[in-house]
Amino acid sequence: MHDTLWADIAHRHGVRRHDPEVWSWRRGQDPRLYGPPPTSLTESVQYAFLQQRVHDLVDDMLGPQTWRLKGKATMFVDCPDAGASWTMPLGWHTDVPVDPSDLWPKFVYAFAFLDFVESRGGATMLLAGSTRRLQLMNELVKVGGHNFKAALARENPWFAELFFPEAGEACTGEISLRRALSEEERTSRLMWSGVVSKGIPMRVEELTGAPGDLLLWDPRALHSASCNTSSRPRSVLKFRLELGPWRQRQMEAALAASRQQQQQ
Repeated sequence: MHDTLWADIAHRHGVRRHDPEVWSWRRGQDPRLYGPPPTSLTESVQYAFLQQRVHDLVDDMLGPQTWRLKGKATMFVDCPDAGASWTMPLGWHTDVPVDPSDLWPKFVYAFAFLDFVESRGGATMLLAGSTRRLQLMNELVKVGGHNFKAALARENPWFAELFFPEAGEACTGEISLRRALSEEERTSRLMWSGVVSKGIPMRVEELTGAPGDLLLWDPRALHSASCNTSSRPRSVLKFRLELGPWRQRQMEAALAASRQQQQQ
């Protein structure tokens, strides 16, 4: 599957997996190839097998027939930028609006790794613990999660440094840590030390993996793209799985009953 994907990319974009000379082909920027995978891949036996593996994994973890693949997959291909230095990304967001009373997301993502994605290799960055912390908010969170990020930044300078490093002083009344720490020290603090918010441990994680790995994650979590400064392009397929209709109705009925009981 990996070879099939890259054969199509080479044909359409002139970008070859093992040729760094053509990785930075668009005005000196490393290309980010994003969109539906080619039909040469999606019509293959291997792709059908991968889809079944995704269903089997979700059934084993979250219950049979609860989540089903919906729509087409999306390919994420990020070529390395040899001239860049890796820094903690700033584009933190949620993909969906969030009602803190919802215990489950409307859909989940599954990443299928076609090649090794190592640390600082363009992996999606995720704020572990953010989904649980969202459920403690006392207001709706719009797509992007700006009010959630602002609330966290006011609570603790650790979050201000993660989301708004240039405005850390304005957000928290304290001097931004970025002025005092090197980028390596800042990254270590955000990824390894972490912080506890209302009893919930939170820290930044990279969604890395090896060929054949499948990784499930919640689109309500705060996450961000990151720069690839490794020696290989990142090659990942993203699948979307939605709640089956019967499970959706069951959960809506349970939530309605719970709210009615709280009002009595």
